[in-house]
Amino acid sequence: KRAQPREAAAQLSPVSTLSLPPPRQATERLFVGKLPDCCSEASLRAHFESFGALTDVYVPKEFETGRPQGFGFVTYAGEG
Repeated sequence: KRAQPREAAAQLSPVSTLSLPPPRQATERLFVGKLPDCCSEASLRAHFESFGALTDVYVPKEFETGRPQGFGFVTYAGEG
């Protein structure tokens, strides 16, 4: 490729003709580590709801034992 002057590059297709996806709702997903075995999704939700509205709480469990893996995620609803 060769370099083009800015004037020539500006004459290419305008940005307004691009099809952009619709805007997504803004969310904040936080990783929470070092959770004790006794921590459940309900207790995690109860603690983090005091800081704002939550849309999701997830604590993965080990497949064979069903025990929590020691970490989780909380997702806050965004302003948008």
